[in-house]
Amino acid sequence: MNTITVFLAHNRYMDDARINVLCSAVEKSQSTPTLKVSCVSGRDDFRDRFSTAGSWEAWSCDVATGIDVNTRQSRYAAILVPELLTVGQATAKLVELALAAKKPVFFTKDGVTLQQVDRMDWINESWQEAAVLGFS
Repeated sequence: MNTITVFLAHNRYMDDARINVLCSAVEKSQSTPTLKVSCVSGRDDFRDRFSTAGSWEAWSCDVATGIDVNTRQSRYAAILVPELLTVGQATAKLVELALAAKKPVFFTKDGVTLQQVDRMDWINESWQEAAVLGFS
């Protein structure tokens, strides 16, 4: 069985229980008999890898375009943005880098239904409401 890992780009203020519910929903709804989907939250990746990256810019780039040193494959097959179409600067930067690298980005309200994001429009310099996700 093949496995892919996706990144849940939740906002900083989402509570742990909600993050866990969303990751679980993604894993259950998107996995098939031949494909296992594993979901890593931004909270967990940040905790495990930010200090090694050394800066927000380096960490964002690692999430969006990083390569696994063992498999030589992309660390994340896709970026998932939950619940809100308006995102803060950190999520906006991740989405911008992922879209530039042609990595799939999806919006999901519930972790089950995914809608592909094809653009992001910067709206201001606010840390909490910097950009809006867009679809075709």
